Amino acid sequence: MHIARIAPFLLIATTLVACGNVGAGTDAGTDAPPERCDIDSVCPEEPPLAGGPCAGTLRCDYFTCGGPPFADTYECQDGQWTFVASMCLGAPPVLAELCRTPATSFEAGARFVITPDAAGADPYVDGQAVDLVIGPQGGAMVPYRVRLEGVDATPTCIHATARVTTEGMSADGDKRLRLRCGSTLRVYEILPLCPLPGERDVTLEVTVEGLGTQTVRLVASNDMPCPRGG
Repeated sequence: MHIARIAPFLLIATTLVACGNVGAGTDAGTDAPPERCDIDSVCPEEPPLAGGPCAGTLRCDYFTCGGPPFADTYECQDGQWTFVASMCLGAPPVLAELCRTPATSFEAGARFVITPDAAGADPYVDGQAVDLVIGPQGGAMVPYRVRLEGVDATPTCIHATARVTTEGMSADGDKRLRLRCGSTLRVYEILPLCPLPGERDVTLEVTVEGLGTQTVRLVASNDMPCPRGG
């Protein structure tokens, strides 16, 4: 679905629970972690998520829609990534913080949960309320996070697919999600339609390669109308 990049004021700031350094014996199926697993001290390989934690005076360009000068620019400001400029007019929103090399096998007892978009939040339960986020060109999105549990060696990258269903229609997503201390930052899944204001049932099904599938049935609502209508 083709919708404009979400305005920076819609992108949340995030505070993560501190965790220890990842050991040097990183599994070959994962990305090399940053010096601290929750804070970027150098420009990451993929564009960071606005609001994600960082340190220093970093300014990073990403040519997501072609070569120079068509760059998206992020700066580390007051310990958070800030999206400051884009020459990719009409590009889709940043739906998640991405990575390149996902882990696909995990130790016994590993599992994952789908949570609201807050650090350390309890997993979603069936019937839980969630506020949709409406993009400026009419995309309605469900925010969530994926958190690994039952693992000693936490990977920094997973391959996840998702299906969101409402009013008999479904939309699919496929992402390589970066993990910070065992959890993603915010992830968006775009609904197959942009509903009128009010409540509706939404089913979110997430599959993590190597870990299986989790499904939750949510009550999603939005107060503002979609720019292009329902």
